[in-house]
Amino acid sequence: MTRQQGNLSEFITGIKKVKDLEDGNKILISESCDNHLQEFEIGKMKIQDWLMLHSKKRLQIDFSIGCGYPDNLSDYSLIVQCNGCSISQKLFSNRIKQAKLMDIPIINYGVLTSYLNGGIPRTILPFNEAVTEWGRERSDYK
Repeated sequence: MTRQQGNLSEFITGIKKVKDLEDGNKILISESCDNHLQEFEIGKMKIQDWLMLHSKKRLQIDFSIGCGYPDNLSDYSLIVQCNGCSISQKLFSNRIKQAKLMDIPIINYGVLTSYLNGGIPRTILPFNEAVTEWGRERSDYK
């Protein structure tokens, strides 16, 4: 889904920011759908907990729900975007472009989950552009 709906290389760039999180960084977890989200949604619980556990930092995590980002987007060090299953590919791509224009790293739930659970680089091996962005040659993964 990530390759169809988004830009895998851009999300790999987001991993680099996850590695370098610092105390006080503001993280935006953005859920595109607004269908009565529950407190136990992956963005509300697991993603937030995993980021805190992985970084061992005191992060400020905010949530946005619906089709747009908050007006203060430039305040954020990282955007964690849902996988965009309920929005068009164009709208999803526009979210990535908006983050890139503001020089804010972006990553989606799937790539973040794979990274935090040790699935990167194995999961990106078939995608040369993602491997290049990760900064290693294919031979490093054998």
